[in-house]
Amino acid sequence: MKQFPSLLRAGVAGVALFTVSGLAFAGAQPSAAFALQAPAAPQSEHLLDLMVGDVAPPIAVKKFVKGEEIRSFQKGQVYVVEYWATWCGPCRATIPHLTELQAKLGSKVKFIGVSVWEKDQSLVEPFVTEMGDKMVYSIAMDDVPEGDRKGSNGKMAKAWMTAAARNGIPSAFIVDGDGKIAWIGHPMSGMEKTLDAILAGEFDLAKATKEYAGSKEVRAAASQQALNKALESGDNAAALAALDKMVAQDPKNPNAAMTKFSVMLNRMKSYDAAYAYGAELVDGLFKDNSNLLNAMAWTIVDPDRAPAKQDLPLALRAATRANELVKDDAPMKASVLDTLARVYFAMGEVAKAIETQTKAVALAPEQQKAELQKTLDLYKTPSVKG
Repeated sequence: MKQFPSLLRAGVAGVALFTVSGLAFAGAQPSAAFALQAPAAPQSEHLLDLMVGDVAPPIAVKKFVKGEEIRSFQKGQVYVVEYWATWCGPCRATIPHLTELQAKLGSKVKFIGVSVWEKDQSLVEPFVTEMGDKMVYSIAMDDVPEGDRKGSNGKMAKAWMTAAARNGIPSAFIVDGDGKIAWIGHPMSGMEKTLDAILAGEFDLAKATKEYAGSKEVRAAASQQALNKALESGDNAAALAALDKMVAQDPKNPNAAMTKFSVMLNRMKSYDAAYAYGAELVDGLFKDNSNLLNAMAWTIVDPDRAPAKQDLPLALRAATRANELVKDDAPMKASVLDTLARVYFAMGEVAKAIETQTKAVALAPEQQKAELQKTLDLYKTPSVKG
């Protein structure tokens, strides 16, 4: 995954940035049994590449390591496709529940557990063996391309998880007897109730489709998916539109706001608009957020990626406010002072830069001192200018 490099520096702790994942597996072809069926959700409500009401993508696993090998969805049969990983603690806790449901429902529902996002797929089979009777249903491994160290580009991960904007596991999908997605969510949160309704013939797919498309979570995920695609393709206008939607959906989301600032400044190079927006953030949403104030200031003065036009007064306001908020004994104090010193240096106020950087070195943890001292030495070099 890629992140905005201008915001990644030691000490800008706790800033959760939006990431750019691989493109979703759009247009996944359904299995032959359901090839003629179109998505049930109206186009205007089809916010994600895969949603409740859509035809289920095909089963494209590398191998089954336990239970029945299920290679396609058959008419009249209900399935649960659940995604997990060997390293996932919550998945380990959920697995026995899935085993209980499989035993309870028998042939009425076929459970398929698919291991995804594995850094080391060789751990899957030993894990399944270790789980023993706690894991008794069909278990498969995702079909991951050679060299994919994180497993994020596996066929099942992309066609199901990425397409549905599911960023966490365990995640489960119910596939009804018509081969359509009837439910998506955490396997311990409402799945059993939905299965009971389907088996009793009381499930309303059209209603579920509408409710899913209208949920706040799905709309937020759709904006994130649109952002990921736009950034991956280099479509900055589309990225900004997605970010505008995110901010409109949640005006108090500081990470969406910071990402918008970064896109406007570094990708679109709309300097005046970016700095006007940044000023609003410094005086408003970011006013009491030292992490994001620090990140914004550093984005403006980062010597490795400094924008062609720098609003140094804005950087100074952000860095000064961040410094006011962080106590001297706080872990990130040295990094905040390092940023403030860099702003002073960029403004040509070398004496202030040296004074501030000297304090940063004094307060820095041992593993950071050498790096900050190197910067201090730079500031003390007469021939070097900000």
